[in-house]
Amino acid sequence: MSGVKRLQETAQTSSSATTEDLTGEQISRSQVESIVENEKEAEEEKIIDEVTNSVTSAAETRADGHDRDFSLADPGLWPKRNSEMIDFILRNPLEQEDPRLKNFRASKRVYGSKTRYCTAQIFFQKTSNGEMHRREWLAYSHSKGCVYCIPCMLFSTSVNAFTEGFNDWKNDVRIAEHERSLGHRENTQKHVLRGNLLGKIDSKLHAQYIQECNYWRQVLTRVIIAIKFLATRGLAFRGTEEKFGSVSNGNYLGILEVMARNDPFLQNHIDRFGNPGKRNVSYFSKDICEEFIAMIYVDLLKKLISDVKASKYYAMSVDSTPDISHSDQLTFIIRYVCKNGEPVERFLQFIPIEGLRASEIEQGIMQVLFNKDINIKDCRGQSYDNASNMSGCYGGVQAKIIERNPLAIYVPCAAHSPNLVGQAAADCCSRATRFFMFVQHVYTFLSASTSRWGQIKSKVENQPGMLLPKSLSGTRWSARAEACRALVRSWESLRDALDDIAENGSEKPFTKAEAEGLSQQFGLLETAIMAVTWSDILERFEKTNKSLQRVNIHLTTVVQLYDALQAFVVGLRDRFDDYEKKAKELSQCNEYAHENQRRRRRTARFDEVSGNEAILDGKQNMRIKTFLVILDRLSGELEKRSLAYKNVNARFGFLSRLPSLTDAEIITQCEDLRTTYSTDLDNDFGEECIHFRNFIREIRLTEDEINIGKCLMIIREKNIVATFPNMDIVFRMYLTLFSSNATGERSFSTLKRVKYYLRNTMGQNRLSSLAFLSLNSELVDMAETDTIIDKFARLKARKRTF
Repeated sequence: MSGVKRLQETAQTSSSATTEDLTGEQISRSQVESIVENEKEAEEEKIIDEVTNSVTSAAETRADGHDRDFSLADPGLWPKRNSEMIDFILRNPLEQEDPRLKNFRASKRVYGSKTRYCTAQIFFQKTSNGEMHRREWLAYSHSKGCVYCIPCMLFSTSVNAFTEGFNDWKNDVRIAEHERSLGHRENTQKHVLRGNLLGKIDSKLHAQYIQECNYWRQVLTRVIIAIKFLATRGLAFRGTEEKFGSVSNGNYLGILEVMARNDPFLQNHIDRFGNPGKRNVSYFSKDICEEFIAMIYVDLLKKLISDVKASKYYAMSVDSTPDISHSDQLTFIIRYVCKNGEPVERFLQFIPIEGLRASEIEQGIMQVLFNKDINIKDCRGQSYDNASNMSGCYGGVQAKIIERNPLAIYVPCAAHSPNLVGQAAADCCSRATRFFMFVQHVYTFLSASTSRWGQIKSKVENQPGMLLPKSLSGTRWSARAEACRALVRSWESLRDALDDIAENGSEKPFTKAEAEGLSQQFGLLETAIMAVTWSDILERFEKTNKSLQRVNIHLTTVVQLYDALQAFVVGLRDRFDDYEKKAKELSQCNEYAHENQRRRRRTARFDEVSGNEAILDGKQNMRIKTFLVILDRLSGELEKRSLAYKNVNARFGFLSRLPSLTDAEIITQCEDLRTTYSTDLDNDFGEECIHFRNFIREIRLTEDEINIGKCLMIIREKNIVATFPNMDIVFRMYLTLFSSNATGERSFSTLKRVKYYLRNTMGQNRLSSLAFLSLNSELVDMAETDTIIDKFARLKARKRTF
């Protein structure tokens, strides 16, 4: 049926529906619907008449002898676009005949001596696998001899060849380019969505649109997989050029190439769109990659902040370090309790700061909390290193945060404190200082030359259990433990290697003299005593330090570890003879160098009595002036450092000893705690605590099995939070307290891996995004790929009002 006839019948039906005489009893359901739609049909009569007149006028004025009966499938005869015209076209889908049966004589175009016509081939899209798909969006106009893009004619805000009529048959490749253009896709989407609202749509066009959406969704899914893989491992993305097939295209395009080897779909897409140049859509560009990185980061950050707010209480830890571009980066770590009762520490972001004054650091902290909409009043703990600008009790960051929130307890980093204890002991006497200088000197001398390192390597590698020399570290005392361990285990091999170098005639005199001096140090009994003593001490410090760096460690355990370490050091005071015996076996020397030295005569002062000075032999001198001095300094420093943790643990420590406490003791401890946290705990906290103590006894937990973390997990697992709400609150506040800021130190390692000398111009937002995804890699899978793609599609959709 032609468009004119259909329009006339529609108009007649509308007229008869309005003139029919109907009574209340005679109105049928279809007639009621007809009356309801009368107003809408009346509004359409104007556009119907306009389209009918345009078609009739064009048919009457044609003189080429063709059929004078034209349908609305001729877009060249459509009237000027308006909202009513768009709705009418969508309600009456175009009835296009098979392009292979059409007559294209009106499309004639002359190019010099050649003549070209429109062909049926342009109405079909051929995919790489050989399949043919009808371009439902493309319509031919018999009156104009041109082809039109229906969605662009209806919805485009700009004028182009496909809205005015395309007939450049010599360059028909422009049809495929238009089909891939962003504007065409947006207009097709509007066509589909508006057609859905009207209830009538071309099903074939809709199917084509859905098929294309699914195609690009599969492409973006693979892109996001590649981005997640690289981001979680802190790897670089881009190379020197963005081109598939190049060895310098970077990890991002490179991993897509690897994926495509076993993915025919991705390989086909890369072959078609991999290197299309600018203004062509492939979704492989660096801009799209950066957008997805930012969206994944924002999505995960929102979920993280939501978890923090759900937990209510949190603690924070910050620390700073310079990056490769010489800019100070302040790392922000937050600790809170998950829904299952387990405490977690999460990296939030890096904050650039210009100075290291306490006021500047505090300003950076408050800005982060404000931007993330986190209330400072819910903070229950803070932890920093022992620097004065951070830990100062008067002008440090911890003091300024306490002014804002007195309940934000400051806990010094328990992992940094042993380093300070060891440093104080190493500096307490000259012999201890000279020993560590000797250890570093051995490593520096042997590693300064490849030939020397090769000599010691050949001797050590052939002996099981021996280690190569290690370098010291000014901050990591675990490195000193490794250095002392390597020194003791490879004592003989190191000494033999130094002797070989000293006797080698091809070596320089200075090198031979230096090797001889080091070898003589290996032959001293005092050096061997220091080696075996520090090896045992630092081994215990290293093991303790690794335990203190765990995220799930509690302050009660921290206090116990410090007390155990202090008891170990005190117990070494009576073991000097054992260390002397080990040192003699190690150095093959039975005499102290002190005994062979000439005794210095000191001039007595006028008020001194001559002959009162005690004369110590070599053993007594080593024991009293070195061995005991080191142990006493270690013990004193450990006790002083542990006081901070004991004071904090005194508030909550009774909760881990509930089964052994009486009702009166529990009431007293709970009242003290409730007084401190009066805004968090109710008046019946003591009675509830006694009730919980009885509950623990009923489930028969031994005192060794009870800790605060397990008690909170029991409350959450058994879903009895409503029964013990105050216990749940106090457990959460306790578990949010940091024991160390080791997570912040780990973030510095990620910073050096993400922003190195080849990436030193990286922006701050990108740095925080990549560091967040790398440090919180276990959360990356929580970013749902479909959700990210939907968000990406919404951001790319440019809505316009017609």
